[in-house]
Amino acid sequence: MVDCPHHLRKIMRFILVMAFCHMTTSPGFAEGSCEEDFKRLSTLGTDSSASRDLYEILGNKAANDSSGDCYFYLSRATDAGLGNRKDIVLSRAQLKKGADLGSKICIHQLGYRYLTGKAAPKDFDKAFEYFMEGSRLDFADSSFYLGHMLENGLGRDPSLGLALDEYKKADRLGSGDAKARLGYFYLTGKAGDKDITKALEKLNDAVASDSGRAAYLLGELYSKGRGVPRDFKKANSYFEKGAKLNSAHCLVSLGDSYLFGRGVEKYPAQAIAYYEKAVEMGHLPAMMKLAFLYEQGEHLEKNSTMAANLYQQAADKGLTGAKVKLAHHYLFGSGVRQDEDKARELYTYAADRGNPEALNILGNMHRDGRGVTPDYKIALDYYLKAAQKGYTRAYFNLASFYRQGLGVDPDIEAAFRYLELGARAGDADCQSLLGELYLRGEGRPRDAKQALYWIERAAIQNHPKSLFSLAGFYEKGEIIEKDYVEAAKLYHRAKVKGMSAADGKLKLLYVTFAAQVGPEMEELQAYKGMGEKLGIKTEAKNPRDRDLNLGIQYLWGVGYPRDRARALVHFERSQLRGSRLAAEFASWVEERLSETQRRRVSELRLKRDL
Repeated sequence: MVDCPHHLRKIMRFILVMAFCHMTTSPGFAEGSCEEDFKRLSTLGTDSSASRDLYEILGNKAANDSSGDCYFYLSRATDAGLGNRKDIVLSRAQLKKGADLGSKICIHQLGYRYLTGKAAPKDFDKAFEYFMEGSRLDFADSSFYLGHMLENGLGRDPSLGLALDEYKKADRLGSGDAKARLGYFYLTGKAGDKDITKALEKLNDAVASDSGRAAYLLGELYSKGRGVPRDFKKANSYFEKGAKLNSAHCLVSLGDSYLFGRGVEKYPAQAIAYYEKAVEMGHLPAMMKLAFLYEQGEHLEKNSTMAANLYQQAADKGLTGAKVKLAHHYLFGSGVRQDEDKARELYTYAADRGNPEALNILGNMHRDGRGVTPDYKIALDYYLKAAQKGYTRAYFNLASFYRQGLGVDPDIEAAFRYLELGARAGDADCQSLLGELYLRGEGRPRDAKQALYWIERAAIQNHPKSLFSLAGFYEKGEIIEKDYVEAAKLYHRAKVKGMSAADGKLKLLYVTFAAQVGPEMEELQAYKGMGEKLGIKTEAKNPRDRDLNLGIQYLWGVGYPRDRARALVHFERSQLRGSRLAAEFASWVEERLSETQRRRVSELRLKRDL
């Protein structure tokens, strides 16, 4: 055929097509071959003479198919551009032809397109009509989606009773998704009394009918222990079933399990693979999770460009939170060219939809003059709107404005009111500043107990200023018992968090130790060598750290008489509980013990309480 003149090739192609058309109308023609032809067409690619020939054959076959079902496969080929140019208008027209012939699948697909706005203008009225017709013809998926529209008031007024009728009909027709929805109703009591037994029964039936939704719901039940004993392994078994059914929710949940080690060993690479697969399916939470990992450089190489690209994908799908994250990248030029105007545009979009973080950041931009003329009054208005939505960072900004009189008359009472709101909501900046104001007696009588209360809460969150201030309490012994070791730990943590003044305080503490230790500077040098490691310890709230602290205090004579024997025994006990630092101290002390001290150590080791 390659050597034939062009007109002969056309004649031969016409003969082949006519022969195929005759074959499709003959009694022995196999059912379901439209689907087989579509599968073959999928393997041929989008642009080849073979695919064009097969597309034409499929079109002729559809024209001779009285059921109309072949038009469904023809429309899928047109959607994908297989053997013909991609054309969603033509594809929809092909579905319409099949629907006019009474094809249930074509009727349903038209309803789905109008419902979702995919390959058709979104039109709830048309979607409702097509689903109603599909349900009348006992097409299970149409009954399910009709129930969905009735439940949510799409195209018609909401009616839970009618929705329930459609879900039950779809269930009888074998819809796994309908079984899953009914299981959810039993689980939540949305359509009557809660019944966990019926919920589990219906959801397991749905999983057996290949419902990824049901697998996800069951996985969530066992993961969170809602009505059933918490069991991460069982949860993961359901998530795995759902993942095999291409449930993006299940893929993400499996990713979470491998990332955090829930019911499986931690395996970040596997978690990322699950997230990536869900991203390919267009799952928005997966995009956000993967973007965050790239942004932070957690478990994979930090890549701000990849993070920004993922946030852009989610933002393009209308996710407001993604627009805020993308705005951050434009504001600071992270992974994208810095563009404050673009950032402001994205923040404004989110703020107009009530996003409190965006409202707060727009306040910052007007406060600092980033991309706009500085204006404290406009900034204050944005902070007030964010605070009304309970955004704790806005409370701190409002307190600062009222305290300093920025865009408003100074009002220390208003400042305290917003600080207290933020502090009780857990904002570390509010807790820290509230504590500092009580400590200094600004706006309120000085109250060291209130100061300590709020400073401790901020320090738990590793707030640098509060770590520094709390160290001062321990160093001076104000309200709480003087403890130079705790002070050193806290100053070190403050230094690590960027509090430069903490370094000077640490040096002064070394001098204090030197004065107490006396002329033997060797032990002081040992402390200096351990200082960095000591700083990474948390407050002594468990036996391991309590013994470590006691050992240090006996070693230096801080709060107790100097006693190397007792110090060694405490270090040994802390070492047995897993402290590497205690092991280093124990080794250092043991090398310096006299024979008398060694005998005392042997005696002390036998005692439970020292």
